Amino acid sequence: TKLAALRSGLLDMYPKVGPSSMADIKRANPDMFIKSCLSNFQAQLKFRLDKPPFNDDRVRHAVSMAINRDVIVKNVLLGQGAPVYHLYPLDPEVMKPEDYPANLRRTLEYRPDEAKKLLAEAGYPNGIKTSMVWTQFYGSPWNEMAEAMVTMFKDVGIDTELKLSEYVAFLRVASSGSGTGEYDGMALAYSNLYSIDHVGAELHSKINRTDSWNMKKAGG
Repeated sequence: TKLAALRSGLLDMYPKVGPSSMADIKRANPDMFIKSCLSNFQAQLKFRLDKPPFNDDRVRHAVSMAINRDVIVKNVLLGQGAPVYHLYPLDPEVMKPEDYPANLRRTLEYRPDEAKKLLAEAGYPNGIKTSMVWTQFYGSPWNEMAEAMVTMFKDVGIDTELKLSEYVAFLRVASSGSGTGEYDGMALAYSNLYSIDHVGAELHSKINRTDSWNMKKAGG
């Protein structure tokens, strides 16, 4: 593998490794220089908005409040990352969570009890069953992130089946740039694409459309 070639000296540089591999390199090759920095790649959770339960923004807010972003950064990314709350996370002039109105800021915070309350208000006092499309193509740590999110969802009553898909089939329905949005409930995407539509639609849009990324499908 490329990592083995790096350790053996066949490669002088390797541009991208996951957090666990980086920790292994630090232990096995302490003389190697390792630079870690934030990138524009992020995990994006998308919803099917044209049918229940995610056509109700209270359910989407509950999903968001079920996610402990700080725990994911600490335990899954091993500290090599940061929660993304806004359009361009590396822009120093972008609005920070503390600049948001309080009611919007709450939807981005870990509030499991409020998540359960919102599900009940939306008509799901016993929770919901849904699915999340994902592909294992991206490897670690993204697969572990998907599994952690499913566990967090279940803790608040969102029983989520992780539907694993072959990479090309996954892109066909869930790609942030060209996916059809034709999945059953949610899709977890790995992308560096940004859209004003995407940021606003995921949690707050009330427009009926197939996928929270594809506003034009509803004429919006």
